[in-house]
This record gives sequence, structure tokens and C-alpha cells, in this order.
Amino acid sequence: METTYKEKFKKSLFPLITNDYILLDLPYFTNVGDVLIWQSTLDLLKDINHKCIYSSSIETYQKQSLPQECIIIFMGGGNWGDLWIRHHNFRRQVLNDYPQNPIIQLPQSVCFKNPTYLQEDIKIFSKHKGDITICLRDENSYNFVSKMYDNVKTLLLPDLVLIFNTNKYTTPQKGKGILFNKRCDSEAITYTNYKIPPEAVVKDWPTIENLPITIKIYNRIIPYIKKIDYLLKTNAYCSITDYLYKKHFKNLIIRSGISFVNKYQTIYSTRLHVAILATLLGKKVYAIDNSYGKIKGVYNLWMKNIVNIKMM
Repeated sequence: METTYKEKFKKSLFPLITNDYILLDLPYFTNVGDVLIWQSTLDLLKDINHKCIYSSSIETYQKQSLPQECIIIFMGGGNWGDLWIRHHNFRRQVLNDYPQNPIIQLPQSVCFKNPTYLQEDIKIFSKHKGDITICLRDENSYNFVSKMYDNVKTLLLPDLVLIFNTNKYTTPQKGKGILFNKRCDSEAITYTNYKIPPEAVVKDWPTIENLPITIKIYNRIIPYIKKIDYLLKTNAYCSITDYLYKKHFKNLIIRSGISFVNKYQTIYSTRLHVAILATLLGKKVYAIDNSYGKIKGVYNLWMKNIVNIKMM
């Protein structure tokens, strides 16, 4: 499965990465799904002949002096639009910072609530002078962007976690019991219409419900580092944060997520990446859609023929 999906990227995406690149919007937060996307992206980009010359999160981003041919690659996920608006506002900022550079957006799902914000967005992207390629992971998002955005190229590609290599982190485990993975954020719906076994354990990602101790310590220390930066006109915050997330927190969050999913035999999931990770780990999976149809969209296009997952 991993190889088949990876070939789609090699065929459609790799020919577009013709120069060195920067990778932006790294997920310096504790949603395991986004961190799985990050690791899958790094593994995928190892196979191209060009190098990453800079990478950052929204928080640690600093404008670089880039040659015009340097490609700007944005992380994939489910935040194209105004539902998770800070991510899309960041894209707008980067387009303004580099008006000539080629842009590649890795696979996304799209959700706009505010028509005014959408129209502003269309104008901003239409003014960009470099090539723009937007990868979408479901047909509704693909059709929407293809119709609404005039000067962009669109590609239909899988969610990147479908190429995540679980063998680097774990061996197959049967697990016991039933998990109802229930999200409680702006993508949640009412789940009373779904027949969830009453004995199911109800939990969200463990790193969302309870931060790892090292990240708790980091969160307590960082305000003091920012104060020192302000007083001394230094930038230790960015250096420390980049180092910790890239070298420690990323793997910590991934291993926590895998350990969490591996405990169970059957999983009912309202999160796309719990469903995908559980599928990769050989669990029996029942997927429940989110508020705007992204899970069903990804399932119908890329996962319908996988035997151990069904859409509820």
C-alpha cells in the first residue's frame, strides 16, 4: 500500500521540485496526525535530488533571502481555508514575502466558512507571479480549488500519512478492547446517531488530552526565553524551538500516538489520521466523518478497497 501511494507522488509531484526548497508550516503542536504528516513528508522528500535549505513552523518562521527559483513547499493537512485560519493567514504572509517564487502546497482538504475571506484569498493567489501548485486529497476539495482559483495548478494526491512507514517505529501488535477516538474541537459533530459499543474506551490523541512532561517543561520555560530575547535582542526562542521539535518532540509525539493506537484491537475514529494509522497497524477500523466531509472524501478516493477499514 505504501509503495503504491508513494509512486503517485513520484509521478505527479517530483517533476515539479526542480530546485532546492524550503519547507514551511511545520506542526509544532501535539496533534499526532499532523506530526505523522511531517515525518511522511520528510521520508518522501529524501527521494528527490534537491535539498531543503530552510524549514520552520509558523512560530519560528523568519523571512529568508532566497533565490527566485527556490521552491516554497507548505505542509499538508486539513487547514486550507478559514476553519484553522492562522495556517492560511501564514500562507498569505509567505506569498507576500516571496512574490516571485514557485509555491507547492502538499495535500490538503479545503473548508471556507466566510465568503469574503474566500474572495480575498482568490485575489491574493491570483496576484502571485510564481507558479502555484495545490495538491488536494479529496475530490470535493480538488473540484473546489480547480473551479475557484484561476492561476493555480491542482493535483489530486493521497493524504501523506498513507505512506507513513510504521516499521520504523513498531512491530505489529494485536491489542485488546475497543477504542472510540472522539475529537472535541471545531471539526467535531454530534455522534449520538452512531452505534458505538458501550464498552468502548473514549479518548482523543493522548498528547492532546495530556501533554508529555518534556513539552510541559518547554512550555513553562519558553516565556522566559522570549523575555531574554527581547532584552538582549537575540533569537534563542526560534533556535531552541526548532531544535527541540525536530530532534526530540517529533519522535516523542509519533511514538506516543503509535503506542496509543496499538493498545486496541478495534477502533472507531472521528479523526482521519487515527483511522489511517490504525489501518496501517492492522486494526479493525470504523471511520466517522468530520464536520465538512474530509474523512469520507479521503476514504472514498484512497481507502475504499482496504479490507480492515469501513466508513460508518
